[in-house]
Amino acid sequence: MTIVADLSPDTAAEVARIIELRGCSFTDFAIEAIERAVAAESEFMAFIQEGIDDLEAGRVVDHATVMAELDQRIAKHEARCGR
Repeated sequence: MTIVADLSPDTAAEVARIIELRGCSFTDFAIEAIERAVAAESEFMAFIQEGIDDLEAGRVVDHATVMAELDQRIAKHEARCGR
């Protein structure tokens, strides 16, 4: 697949600086950057889907329960820190 993209002058300059420091080609840098972005986006989408699946299956915790647990954790932390 071939991709053509217009980068802003600032972004292009930063890319040029990075590839010079890393000693790689623009193509290698672009491929790595796209692969990282795809992996991160795929992981995020899977995380969102897990939440949707839990919601649809009724695996939820109500707001009051979550807040009560957070309050307990905060109190425990404050006691440990001497507040």
